[in-house]
Amino acid sequence: MKIAEYRLSTHALDRLEDREIKIDWIEKTILNPDMVKTVSDAEVHHFKLIEEFESRFLKVVLNPEKEVIVTFHFDRRLRRWK
Repeated sequence: MKIAEYRLSTHALDRLEDREIKIDWIEKTILNPDMVKTVSDAEVHHFKLIEEFESRFLKVVLNPEKEVIVTFHFDRRLRRWK
């Protein structure tokens, strides 16, 4: 499965079943993030406010070198940033 030209890691695929996160939210976060944090060449974090989910921030961790979505989750620490 691909989302915005990225394929999902095995971990990310497993999380799709576990978490209440919609694929279109992941895509919006990748394509139009509110904030981006580059950790290294192999790890970039994209953040997006998802109003439909209690106005919480979705964090999507990408490996741009391999074009892989590593994981995603709602980041509680960023609630204050809003």
